[in-house]
Amino acid sequence: MPTDLESLISQLNTSITVYGKVVDQFGDPVPDATVRLSPINRLEDSYGKKVITTDSDGKFSGEGLYGKSLGISAEKEGYLRIPPMNARSSAVILRYERGGGGTGDRYAHPSNPIVLELLKIGPVEPMIHISRKRWKLPLDGTPTMIALDSEEGQGAHEIEVRFASNWNQLPKDNAINSKLFDWSFEIRVPGGGLAWDPSDLEFEAPEAGYKESVRYEFPATLPRGEWKRVRDGRYFVKFADNTSGRIQFQIDGGSDRRPLRMESWLNLKPGSRNLATERMIINVVKSEEPVQ
Repeated sequence: MPTDLESLISQLNTSITVYGKVVDQFGDPVPDATVRLSPINRLEDSYGKKVITTDSDGKFSGEGLYGKSLGISAEKEGYLRIPPMNARSSAVILRYERGGGGTGDRYAHPSNPIVLELLKIGPVEPMIHISRKRWKLPLDGTPTMIALDSEEGQGAHEIEVRFASNWNQLPKDNAINSKLFDWSFEIRVPGGGLAWDPSDLEFEAPEAGYKESVRYEFPATLPRGEWKRVRDGRYFVKFADNTSGRIQFQIDGGSDRRPLRMESWLNLKPGSRNLATERMIINVVKSEEPVQ
């Protein structure tokens, strides 16, 4: 048997003991959460998967496992799963090495459990969700009204967007992608407003702090280090009838076809600021503050 294969088989047979805890976004334990342990101990598959439940303190443990790595994921009805991002996640992969030294070894004692996080949501309410869609916009700043009520952008809950770009006026030569040009993008909510959402994990619209419009502007005269062709944004939206929404978007200043990609959520219950749904998938999206 080749030496390298012997070494691999030895690693796949590494003994695993793990301790963990599941908490919500407030740091409170999540009891009765389902935790899946998936050790990688075969060349093409895993063997010995376990499904366990957290105790009243949100804790769990796994013993008698073997593998080179261990996948751990947590879930529970009424909570959203958080994809891997920085230190907050509902799932993780731990590495193990024969003789110690892997990332999983630090969680082999109950005094230092691996912590997984779930996002607790409030009462589930009817929500209109429009998946990320591309929108065609005029290039001269003419306003376009897009309602969050329907896939077609028709309805009573409108946002007004204005896009202006002279990218299509640049000479079409080999250097076109390195040239700066004037472009701007503005979002306005007539009778309502927008509040910047800096976090992937906030699904309750704020009570205050809304502005009627936000604007991104990038003249070609900006220093190259400050000028950007593409911007990403995420905002809570408040409408005149006291309903709330949420948008995630990307705007490409150098597109003359469909420069805006946007996903939206709308709660039609006046006064409710809840914008989470039980089967919502959390997207890791950049959120850049508007220039003005």
